[in-house]
Amino acid sequence: MSRPNSSESGCSHTGMGVHIPQELPDFLLQFTKDAIRAQPEDIIEYSTAYFTAMVKGQPFSVKPNPETKLKLTNEILGILHSQNVKDALTQACYIMNCDSNCKPPDACVSFETFRFLYTYLAAGNENISQSQIDKVLRYLQKSANSNNGVVKVSDFINNRKLHLDPTN
Repeated sequence: MSRPNSSESGCSHTGMGVHIPQELPDFLLQFTKDAIRAQPEDIIEYSTAYFTAMVKGQPFSVKPNPETKLKLTNEILGILHSQNVKDALTQACYIMNCDSNCKPPDACVSFETFRFLYTYLAAGNENISQSQIDKVLRYLQKSANSNNGVVKVSDFINNRKLHLDPTN
């Protein structure tokens, strides 16, 4: 008798049935983003404070560690490049958030940083034309000019006028 495939049976490798709450992936993603932004020296202490605040229904301030400058390495850019453009830009903005007042689910980067990232990511996507890139950048430049020179995730994530990648 063969053992059922764990992905088909909903069971873990131990053979026990496992129920994964529907909201768990989003919850863990948000925790991961917050931890990356905060760059705590002690992740266990940070996690304890984070989850304790959540259980108590209290706000938890995610303050980036000012001594830690996150950089987009070639490895991170490669990972981002394998995602769709909108998701990759969103993740990059969360990683490089330049404004501590810009709270999740938003994140801010300078227009120059956004332009570099979008141009880089779009250049590797055959579905995005140069005229599309130019159109997006013109639109977001206007937005950034009225917003202290920054582009927010909310400026592009659900904007019906803006199509970062015409295929999504």
